[in-house]
Amino acid sequence: MRQIAWKRATLVVMCVAVAGLARAADDPARVPDFSGFWAHGVTQIVYQPIPGAAAGPVIDVLNIACTPNCPPRPAGQHFIGDHTNPILKPNAAAAVKANGDLWRSGEIVNAATELCAPSGVPHITTVFGPVQFLQTPDQITILYQRDHQVRRVWMNRPHTANLKPSWYGESIGRYEGDILVIDTIGLNDRSTIDRFGAPQTETTHVVERYRISADGRSLVAHITVDDPNVFTMPWSGTITFARNANLPVLAEEICAENNRVAETTDGVLPLPTASDAEYRQWRDMAFP
Repeated sequence: MRQIAWKRATLVVMCVAVAGLARAADDPARVPDFSGFWAHGVTQIVYQPIPGAAAGPVIDVLNIACTPNCPPRPAGQHFIGDHTNPILKPNAAAAVKANGDLWRSGEIVNAATELCAPSGVPHITTVFGPVQFLQTPDQITILYQRDHQVRRVWMNRPHTANLKPSWYGESIGRYEGDILVIDTIGLNDRSTIDRFGAPQTETTHVVERYRISADGRSLVAHITVDDPNVFTMPWSGTITFARNANLPVLAEEICAENNRVAETTDGVLPLPTASDAEYRQWRDMAFP
């Protein structure tokens, strides 16, 4: 009888232990909660240098002296990047310089989002406006208010072999303690890395590391970009989002129907039109 009782007691203890492990594995407190609404302001539409990082992003030529504690970017300021940054290979430096020369000449150089095209990765992280994280065990969906852009981060699989390049590539996520790590490959060459015109190619590899501040009010993304066809070395920059707990839903912000620019008096431009040739060019870009 004592042996049977001992076995029963042992079984109960084992069941309790297994149940405890199951609860611990499913305990949401062990996984940081990134769900909800976040947004960053106009001062965060370019990557900020990370103090102590081996290599930093291309920054505005007007802000080189004040980095990393630069004043807010004036409305309508041109996006002229420092093409002498040593991270840039000659082809990338030439692209950044050409982008800056157009701004200097009075041209407005539109980013992908201003052309109603997907922004790509990591450029999407700098797009102005609210962002919503939808978090489940198997997938994190990131919704961007700007033109309803969507990213899907798979949490339960490795990267796919022989990926077909796409605007957002394939994003695979994991947790490292309280940090959400997103690893993205399989990007196409139709967008740019940043607002200054550094190219994005099919060999671009992006790693984002998101961490919520201790007070829960900020979401800091450390972004590392590596592309041997564009950069001489991997480099890192940061973007900071603020929690927007009062936002009920993302607004309907459709590119062609909300065509605005800060330099105009009333802030609204006519709906864009295109010739047949321009339409075919856009169609070929958007639907390869």
